[in-house]
Amino acid sequence: MKIVNLVSCSLLFSFAACATTGDEDTSSTSDELLGAPVDHHNKWSVGVCAGPLNQDPAAGPIGACLTSGTRCTGSLVARDVVMTARHCVHEIDYSNATSFCTGVFTTTPLSDAGVRVTTDLSVLGANIEWTKVAEVIVPPAIDGSCAGDIAFLRLAHPIAASDARPVSVDVRELTTHQPNRVAVVGRGVIAQLFDTTDYSVISEDEGGLKRRVRQNIDFECVSNTFGDCVAEDIGAPFEVDTGYAQFASSTASGDSGSGVARQWSFAAHNPVLIGVTSAGTVDPVTGIPNHSFLTRLDQHRAFIKSTLRFARGANVID
Repeated sequence: MKIVNLVSCSLLFSFAACATTGDEDTSSTSDELLGAPVDHHNKWSVGVCAGPLNQDPAAGPIGACLTSGTRCTGSLVARDVVMTARHCVHEIDYSNATSFCTGVFTTTPLSDAGVRVTTDLSVLGANIEWTKVAEVIVPPAIDGSCAGDIAFLRLAHPIAASDARPVSVDVRELTTHQPNRVAVVGRGVIAQLFDTTDYSVISEDEGGLKRRVRQNIDFECVSNTFGDCVAEDIGAPFEVDTGYAQFASSTASGDSGSGVARQWSFAAHNPVLIGVTSAGTVDPVTGIPNHSFLTRLDQHRAFIKSTLRFARGANVID
């Protein structure tokens, strides 16, 4: 994952995170995604590679996604459609940015190699079975680097039902249907420490970039107007963009694009997603990630419903 430092002091994870008023708590404990156990079950959480596949046996397994900055997570939301973060596939123009969220997405891909996804356990393994992406679909009128950080990947071939089952997406107003706890399945690093003066990475452990799960994460805040949610960050507090919601720290480089599920639905083995993991902040004292942010699906209701209307196996809760 690539850390992008803008004029403000927030960071973007770009590897380059149905009750009416709240979910019922199912546990009082939580296990961390950073260092969490490997997950062999939730194959709907796919690996995304927007870079070239390795062809050098001296560098690592043939066909692995080795290029840092091009590796993300996505969610299978139809047999032939994956939902992820747009920054996982497109570059952002920061030349006129005045804050973290005022960058503008371009249509320039991260590389010329095309985009692929896999249900395999890791994007770094040998003999990975990749599915090519035939089309990248993005919101037609929202290109801000925070509010517009969502994309759909239409696959060249559907994922077999015997391999992975699509999960549901919930586009209802998040303020009204706000959860208490959420779950995330991601493929990022398992430990990360930042320099508190310049955002440089002091140390990290990739942990094989294997699929891992964290449950019962505290959901903290929905931002309906700029500054509704404020998170501690290096240099200055991060005032959360209107298209975002905030949850407790759990994600790091490589987890971008992962689906954020309502905890009760995840525990019931029928995940319902409310957002796409987009960004995070770093504790200004410890240098450890402290909050994560999701791009809200309810802010893209029309786009999502239109995109998934005829997709095979898609389920949109509206």
